[in-house]
Amino acid sequence: MILADRDYGIFTNLVGAAGTIIAMGVALGFGWRGRTKWEPSDQDLEKGAQKVGGLVGAVLIAFIFITYKKPEDVPTLRSISLWCLLATVVSLLVYGWLILNFIYVQYGDTPQARNIIGGLFLDRDAKTLYKKVRADHIALGQFPPTKQEFFKGALYDIAKLWSGSSRFITKSLFNLAYFGLTICGTLALACAAIAIGFKQ
Repeated sequence: MILADRDYGIFTNLVGAAGTIIAMGVALGFGWRGRTKWEPSDQDLEKGAQKVGGLVGAVLIAFIFITYKKPEDVPTLRSISLWCLLATVVSLLVYGWLILNFIYVQYGDTPQARNIIGGLFLDRDAKTLYKKVRADHIALGQFPPTKQEFFKGALYDIAKLWSGSSRFITKSLFNLAYFGLTICGTLALACAAIAIGFKQ
């Protein structure tokens, strides 16, 4: 039997409330968890944005919980949940694309590497040099260097390849994708939980 079709009797509202509380916990948990290895490092993507995302998700869940309080709101809750679920999937794909294209491994004075976010575009001088290096390798019948290899050739000096504004744009895109992933995901869970609570 599908969960939404079960009769929870006197516990019906408890199911919705419990699901909402769990969704709030997930939202806040996203804001305070540590970063996984495949994500940008804490030094490169500020924790403030991560915590704001968790807070916004929890607040929106609270507003939904106090706004949609009647069984007649189930269709609306279902629609919000499905749209948020779709937005979560899209945000995940965008976040994955950003990681694949704009995350570079940086080595410093210690063997410990860290993931950093590159700029959306190389600055003018770096772009000209990169094109020249690629052309030289192709003329010699060699594989052209990747941007990661070019970054290594610049001795992992971020300022030599990307301007501050270019990196700011990329970081903003990371934050937006992360917000979409975490906020929409927790909203989808909360709306579904509230709808189940109303469903007899």
